[in-house]
Amino acid sequence: MNIELLKDEVRLPFFASGIQAAFFAAMMNGYAGEDKPKKGTIVELPGSKTIIFTHGRFEIKDVYLTNKLGCQSGGMTGVFCDGVPVWMMLYGGEYPDEAVPCLKAALRSSYAAERFDGGRGPMFFQHEDGRRYVNDVDKGSSFAHFSGKERVFSPDGREIGSHQYHGFLMTGR
Repeated sequence: MNIELLKDEVRLPFFASGIQAAFFAAMMNGYAGEDKPKKGTIVELPGSKTIIFTHGRFEIKDVYLTNKLGCQSGGMTGVFCDGVPVWMMLYGGEYPDEAVPCLKAALRSSYAAERFDGGRGPMFFQHEDGRRYVNDVDKGSSFAHFSGKERVFSPDGREIGSHQYHGFLMTGR
């Protein structure tokens, strides 16, 4: 890998769109995908799960932590080009089992449409079981720099889970 060549390449307009395409492909084949992805773990991080996906020169690594004490989770999705990190998203919060089908369906709907709403689901999603997903993306967010909070509500309007998230391009200035 020639780091100087990569430094020039990341400034080209198509580079960020390549990262975004790799992100969507990975997410459709990852946690929110309909097929069960192959998951690994990081020995030094008990409770970790890892999903790794390759898309051309890009490798996407989704690493998240859960525990048996409750339903909190947190993680990081990183996109690497030729082994160099070029984009990342951090997320964390709490999702009980009852919220997960709605969460995954909402995420899938955005990823399948290749619509970037803070790297998570759409602004609003109604699940077939009556649960609702709401994504409050902070004003001014884009693929290059974003943040927000997603929430899942029960059919009676009670919030049953949420995650905060943020991320950014790591391609320099």
